[in-house]
Amino acid sequence: DLFDLKTLRNAAAHMTSTTSKSLDALASRKLGQTVTNITVSDFILSADPGSASGNLILDGYVTMLDTAAEALATW
Repeated sequence: DLFDLKTLRNAAAHMTSTTSKSLDALASRKLGQTVTNITVSDFILSADPGSASGNLILDGYVTMLDTAAEALATW
């Protein structure tokens, strides 16, 4: 998940052919279908197919970061 966030950060910071391909690959894997030319905002605001409650992809990453931060704070 942290590598996914690195991919998102790189695509948001500077969209190049390399970051675009990496983002498309990430989106294709997470969304379960082939994706091309997706933007960071379109990806993170997509419904998460792995969520039973219809959460967004963004919600999953926020939850993961919150959990990691709490674990580090209590370590």
